[in-house]
Amino acid sequence: MTTAEELEAVERSYRRNPLFFAYLYHDLLHEPEAAEAYIKTAGGYVRGYILIYWRPRRCPAVHIVGDVDEVKLPDADCIRMHLESGVKIEIPRGARREQAITMACGPPCAEKAKEIVASGGWAVGAVAPEDYHPTSPLVDVEYLFSRCKVYGVYAGGKPATTAAVCVSLPEVWIITDVYTRPEHRGRGLATYLIAYITLQALAAGATPALSVVEDNAVALKTYRKIGYRAVRTFLLVTTDTNTRHIFTSP
Repeated sequence: MTTAEELEAVERSYRRNPLFFAYLYHDLLHEPEAAEAYIKTAGGYVRGYILIYWRPRRCPAVHIVGDVDEVKLPDADCIRMHLESGVKIEIPRGARREQAITMACGPPCAEKAKEIVASGGWAVGAVAPEDYHPTSPLVDVEYLFSRCKVYGVYAGGKPATTAAVCVSLPEVWIITDVYTRPEHRGRGLATYLIAYITLQALAAGATPALSVVEDNAVALKTYRKIGYRAVRTFLLVTTDTNTRHIFTSP
């Protein structure tokens, strides 16, 4: 269980660097029933952490960041792991490994985003669960809609492009699960929707951020067009095998 001193270190670290600690701060303070963390501190700040987010429980999300000690991975059917540490880890054979980037867009993005939204003229609205197309079989749609705001660009009365904001803190919004139906691709709808959400975040005083794998050239082009820039890199590991493995510091 996370101690009061550790929570104070998390909050202090988040205030100093909201983008870097957004998930840790959000999950521990806003959804503590779904999260557990192993935190290493120094001088009152977080030096490294392992964050396990148990929703959906069958395939938890695991963040391993900074200086961490030996710990067991969750005993689960599969995991989606954000690895940003020098730690040595035994990754199950067959796991998918992808280099990924976290990108963010500050106030200078506003003018470009306004231009994109003004020139598009598409209708944006909230998406109903029955109209949502999951980006992955691992997405728990019921839970997604219980905790996230899901936006959609509509064409023909149905959402053609969707995206979700599941972390909406005063300082940071994190955009996830961007998806365009195949028949609507190539029309600039994802660019329009991300520009729209970007403006919503900036108007609220928050920095919008998102993550993308490095070889997704189309997505990278979309986000860079709006003004998103890389702020950190990590290894994304996805496995559908059991995860009874130990990792240790080098």
